[in-house]
Amino acid sequence: MVRKIDADEIADFMDRLAQADWLGPSRRDWPRTIYHYSEVCNVADILRSGYVRSRARLVSLGISTTEIANTDIIGSSPWTHALARFYFRPRTPTQYKIEGIRPRGADGRPPSPHCAVPVFLLFDARRMLTRNDCVYTDGNFASKFAQVGEDAKFLRCLDFRNIYHDSAFPPEARDVIVHSRCAEVLFPTEVDISDLTAVVCRTPAERTTLLVLLEDERERWADRVRVEQPGERLFFRRGSYAMEARLSGDIVILSLRLEPGAVHDCEALVRLKSGEEYRYALPAPVQSDLRFRLPNGIAPERVYAEVYLSGSLAYKGYPSQRTLF
Repeated sequence: MVRKIDADEIADFMDRLAQADWLGPSRRDWPRTIYHYSEVCNVADILRSGYVRSRARLVSLGISTTEIANTDIIGSSPWTHALARFYFRPRTPTQYKIEGIRPRGADGRPPSPHCAVPVFLLFDARRMLTRNDCVYTDGNFASKFAQVGEDAKFLRCLDFRNIYHDSAFPPEARDVIVHSRCAEVLFPTEVDISDLTAVVCRTPAERTTLLVLLEDERERWADRVRVEQPGERLFFRRGSYAMEARLSGDIVILSLRLEPGAVHDCEALVRLKSGEEYRYALPAPVQSDLRFRLPNGIAPERVYAEVYLSGSLAYKGYPSQRTLF
């Protein structure tokens, strides 16, 4: 890996930044980490391929993804398409707007932009920021006002108090702080994930979903995919999402966290070891303990279930095997 000529200065600056008293315990790890989040199906593709890829690179390879970005912004910022994009921090303004499953819109489709099941990829900041092809921005690169640099001098000039700001702010400070919270780390074309340190899901049910989506790569990643720890503050935990799945006798139970006031319809697929399939359409509104009974009193040792809320995948896994992964 080719490093920047001032790599030692960059690494030293980030080490010193991590010791800043104003960070407090909840943000202490932010300077040590570079963040990328996406929808669970996209993350499964990243882990299988070994790369975080730019929009243009995905198109050139003919790889389809679950779109989580605002289509208007995509169309109005073509200069971003050739870059793989990361953030200095979690809990960005964009993430706040799109995180979690939302009810269908008037057209019967999930809302857009929308990241139904977000998963975080955490990377070693010292190694990522010192890669020779890495550049930094002081805000959202889709904005024409973002400043861009690539060396230690530029990095030191970034306002990390605003970049890492994570509390309420007065109206007159809104534009500056929101812009800073979107500061990015950019790479041309694609980035290998050799500097990945952790894969983090919101809940046990969503961790199982990711591991099932990984298919034959499941065992390789099982020890590195974990659930968000108390106080880690990666997710806003907005929208609706699956918490835990289990099988009680012949009843599949999926515990949900439902966004207050949200009304969801539900579709479920159950597949038995024998290959038999059963489909369910549960009427709205769905309850926080979603239950559906297997037909004919079947209670197999291994039941595969796939559950959609308002058209978005919420859970995919084997509720009868709680320790499978």
